Amino acid sequence: QLETISYKVSIGQNLNPLIVEGTTVPKYFIVGKNYKLPNIIAYDYADGIKKEIATTVKVNGKEGFNVNLTEEGPVTIEYIAQTQTGMAVKTYNAYAVKTYTDDNKLNVENTFYTEDFEITADSVGVQFNAISASKDAKAHFINYLSAYQFSLNFAINPDKKDFTALEFDLSNNDKQITISVNVADLSVYVNGSNTGIVLASNDLFNKDGNEFVQIDFDNRTDTLKVGQKTYAVPNCPKFNDSFVFLTVKTIGISGEAEFSIRKICNQTLKSTIKKDNIVPDVAYNGTYYLYAQLNEKLTVYEGVASDVLSPIKEFYLTVKDPNGNVVKSLDGIVLDKVSPNRRYEIQFTTYGTYTIEYYATDDAGKVAPFTGRRITVIDKEPPTITVSGSLNLTAKVGDKVKIPTYQVSDNVDSVDKLTTYVQIYDAVSGRMYLYEKDEFTAKDKGVYKISIMCMDSRGNTAMVMVTVEVK
Repeated sequence: QLETISYKVSIGQNLNPLIVEGTTVPKYFIVGKNYKLPNIIAYDYADGIKKEIATTVKVNGKEGFNVNLTEEGPVTIEYIAQTQTGMAVKTYNAYAVKTYTDDNKLNVENTFYTEDFEITADSVGVQFNAISASKDAKAHFINYLSAYQFSLNFAINPDKKDFTALEFDLSNNDKQITISVNVADLSVYVNGSNTGIVLASNDLFNKDGNEFVQIDFDNRTDTLKVGQKTYAVPNCPKFNDSFVFLTVKTIGISGEAEFSIRKICNQTLKSTIKKDNIVPDVAYNGTYYLYAQLNEKLTVYEGVASDVLSPIKEFYLTVKDPNGNVVKSLDGIVLDKVSPNRRYEIQFTTYGTYTIEYYATDDAGKVAPFTGRRITVIDKEPPTITVSGSLNLTAKVGDKVKIPTYQVSDNVDSVDKLTTYVQIYDAVSGRMYLYEKDEFTAKDKGVYKISIMCMDSRGNTAMVMVTVEVK
């Protein structure tokens, strides 16, 4: 039997630009807080070649990347790429949530968006009580979090555990990791695979507010730490821009279902927290060494900044050379307050210490401590000593022997920063002594040695030896 299927393909000029997918855009906005939306690039193919172009953005019809919403409700974000031949629009849907009172005090329970849980905050943490006794429940944390340094501190109420599993979904676009705790046997699963981690009941169940389980996830190493045990996550996706959104779920509810969260990314969540006192969390995806060689190339890694209770207001990367000048990447980008969501290549062209800094501040005015690396380009080249005349001299006993004229120089230090001295080794005893005059008397037959030494500020030392044979 034979079946033939025919397709007709038309190839023509693409007159509309293409908006690049993958940039993380907020799913939720906190009412009254300042947000700066990320730039999303587009490509224009109208001339037959790929050309990068910028996009504009509208939020609920208002143009601009700086956003401060004043009312709760649905939010429409439109990224627009416009050329002379066409236009492309990418739409994202979000929601504005009011987490602060009119006098700017935080209601920490409102940092989760849900229709399935009754959420309350007390002096221990945030309590989640499923509204339905037969329907699975879920809640979304409103801020995006770092996939490099994600952590969560939780517990289940042992008197209200009529459900099969507690799940934590870390997701971004179509990529997701699901961390599940099976309530029946206390085993931990990742993406449906048993990790081999089994929790102790006094760790998992919280009755008096003292016992909580700590989960840590790092997308750089693809590892999950539960309590004191670490598990390698198989087939772990790399999240866009290294951000994740957190969703918590109770699965298989057959009665009462309640759990609590005390911390997210080391930020305490409880009723007494009325404002954001924690600085942004900043990390980068790689390892920097302390030292480098001249002309060596370096990859400047992408970074991520997140904050649990406030949006990130500014996040940028700056690279400076030992003289305080901004460094250019090898493809010509001036690395002064540039976006850290990509990698850059640089080359060390000067001796001294280069500074790579990832800077972040949140809407609460908190500035992250210095994050980055200071890398020193080591000078291992010794100074140069140039002696005028021969290095092998002759003299007679009793002659005045002049110290040869010499000049010193260095590849980094000026002459005034070099340490230069002369040593003379006696012809009879071989004893060495420093000599500061421009001549000495040859008192004995034999070979005198004149050692001319020069050291730079980094300890690199050069030496030239002049021999004087006395007859």
